Amino acid sequence: METQQLLKTLTLYFDGKCEILHGSSGMNNLTRFIRQESGEYMMRVYQNHADVSRILVEQAVLDQLQVLPVPRIVLTKDGQTMAKVGEKLAVVFEFKKGQNLKLERIDQYVAYGKMVGQLSVKLRDVFVGEGEYLPYYELEKSYPMVKATGLVQELLEEVKGLMAQFKALPHQLIHGDINCSNMLMDDLGMPCAILDFEFVTWDLRAMEVAICLSELLQEDDYFNGLKAFCEGYKSVVSLTEAEILMIPWLIRLRRLDVMLHFLERHERGIETEAIESELFLQKQLLSLQKQHQWLVDHGGLLMEYLR
Repeated sequence: METQQLLKTLTLYFDGKCEILHGSSGMNNLTRFIRQESGEYMMRVYQNHADVSRILVEQAVLDQLQVLPVPRIVLTKDGQTMAKVGEKLAVVFEFKKGQNLKLERIDQYVAYGKMVGQLSVKLRDVFVGEGEYLPYYELEKSYPMVKATGLVQELLEEVKGLMAQFKALPHQLIHGDINCSNMLMDDLGMPCAILDFEFVTWDLRAMEVAICLSELLQEDDYFNGLKAFCEGYKSVVSLTEAEILMIPWLIRLRRLDVMLHFLERHERGIETEAIESELFLQKQLLSLQKQHQWLVDHGGLLMEYLR
């Protein structure tokens, strides 16, 4: 995207010169850091969609979560919460200091789990409708045009058979995409902010922790980290036994959703700075295969960590 387009949009927000700094963009959107005499900001240009209603849901949730370390939206000069960059929608946030969370110590894992639990408790009391995204277990409705084969299709068939059990579990709003790239850490390496509420939606309460566990399972030395994360999480949230028993399948749902999400983007020709080749899809499939087998072998141990 041309810098001049971004600068033109920024005139809707600020008087005076803006400096655009290139940082690492996420997997779904274009991100630019903005330096201006009034302060530092972050600009997100949505590349998944141009749906105003989805962004309004995200913003309504953020408004009700300001007691937590979450992004604060910057209004345009005429009081709007978003603007256009060409045909795409953009939002400007106040810049939050910190670096992407890098888990290296046990106390970090515990603090990470605790912060996820605290967010879950707060989201339980937030209501803005059911959101624009379907629950994770409604995969076939979310990706009706994607043609699944092999293990992906096999797991989707098994998910169908578990639908009644999924629907019986506690539901609430969830962040929907918590991972280390959406968490910031302070100078001591401790979690200090939660970012990117784009995928917030009404879903299974336990899906939030399953998303985090799915990411942790991709680390090289994950057993101690998994246990520590679960200790932090359950110090705030007590899952029901029914939720715990479904955790292995919720983790599979997360990996299936990620796989189908990026497969759909690939088929639609949507690319970002972070995703440009089929190699990424191959890595996602490998991750699904590895986690499925790990859950077959060790799912019981993971459930014990959460009890």
